[in-house]
Amino acid sequence: MQSDGALPGTNRRGARLFAAPVSASAVAAQTPVTWGSNDFGQIGQTPAASDLEAAAAGEDHVVALRWDGSLISWGRNTASQVTNTPGGTDFVAVGAGFNHSLAIRTDGSIAAWGRDAEGQISGRPTTGTFIQVDGGFGHSVALSDTGSIVTWGWNADDLITDTPTTSDFIQVVAGENHCLALRSDGTLVSWGRDISGQVSNTPAGNDFIAIAVGSSHSLAVRTNGTIEAWGADGQG
Repeated sequence: MQSDGALPGTNRRGARLFAAPVSASAVAAQTPVTWGSNDFGQIGQTPAASDLEAAAAGEDHVVALRWDGSLISWGRNTASQVTNTPGGTDFVAVGAGFNHSLAIRTDGSIAAWGRDAEGQISGRPTTGTFIQVDGGFGHSVALSDTGSIVTWGWNADDLITDTPTTSDFIQVVAGENHCLALRSDGTLVSWGRDISGQVSNTPAGNDFIAIAVGSSHSLAVRTNGTIEAWGADGQG
């Protein structure tokens, strides 16, 4: 699920890790490495490429961004999240939901494809300039260049209606049914499903610099390099 071609405060060409519920992918030295479940070829079909800039993992599929601005996808294709990957060389960031994918073009617009049963594709904003995008089970979330957050799709656990309305955010990520965002002042905001404390146990403080989420848990890095983790802990 994690998204983005460029995290705030990092070089767009930095290496990043993106984890899905049962598989994971990473881009290191521009060569993809995947591990975990291979039920739908999300591991075995990993391209032998050395020109990848970023990748995002859904439940059983992966979407990646090449240096030339084009996209490549592999893994499960039950909702055409692989075969409907858009062409073109004008993409700058990628994100993935459980069975859908998203990408941002150089003009800041959002492309989305795959499962749309909850409007996570068709409900995407058609105006505005966006710099990050991510997806959950039935919802999608994007960060605009103004620092505001837009969500669309399934409103389970008030994922859409509880979206923060301020314009001071620098990163946002989506779990299965919750979201986590980082403000410019270093504080965190969470909303959505809280069955495992992934919302109510969000740590306080204004010294956070990066965030990530799993299906039902969240993580954040403090300025001193330590990691905070909260939410579901079934597998440690």
